Amino acid sequence: MGQIDSRDTKGKPRFTKTSHPTLGPLGWLIGRWETTEPNRGECPPKKDLFMFHEKIEFWCENTPWIMEYRSKSWETSDDTCPNHDINGFIKIDPAGSGKIAFLCCHSFGSFEITEGYLEGESHLVLEPRAVNSITFTGRNEINAVRKVIRLVDDNNLIIDYEMDTVVEPMRPHAWGRYKRVENNSCNSWWE
Repeated sequence: MGQIDSRDTKGKPRFTKTSHPTLGPLGWLIGRWETTEPNRGECPPKKDLFMFHEKIEFWCENTPWIMEYRSKSWETSDDTCPNHDINGFIKIDPAGSGKIAFLCCHSFGSFEITEGYLEGESHLVLEPRAVNSITFTGRNEINAVRKVIRLVDDNNLIIDYEMDTVVEPMRPHAWGRYKRVENNSCNSWWE
């Protein structure tokens, strides 16, 4: 079972990287991460460049094979103005195939599923599986997404996000570098 190392300010248990042995291959993700400089992205079809700050967190509530995820992003021009939130789960195939799925729900009304494998010990490549959106998102329809998550060293993470829309084939959409701000995930900074 998970090891409790302390409690957060609200008395919730904080789990260490060894929260559940089935998540061992992805233990390097667990923690809180923040952008070190503004992330960058391009929105089709105009290819307008946008910049944003983001906080992300990966944690485990001691559920076998499942890690939870959430992110919050802000426009760089006004850090009090939220861009959008993402909540989701990473699931490791319990059959031992090595396959990893990342399921995400975006606050603007889109849902995505990507699947892939670890390449090496800390390079996660996730290919498109499924995407769907509500009919009134006001955004270009997304056909597919691809993610690459790489650990540069113990405290630095790079995430590249590619998107295929009805107006453009798969191409870079957003990318950024994150610094680990907390090794153990206690969720208190979301409240």
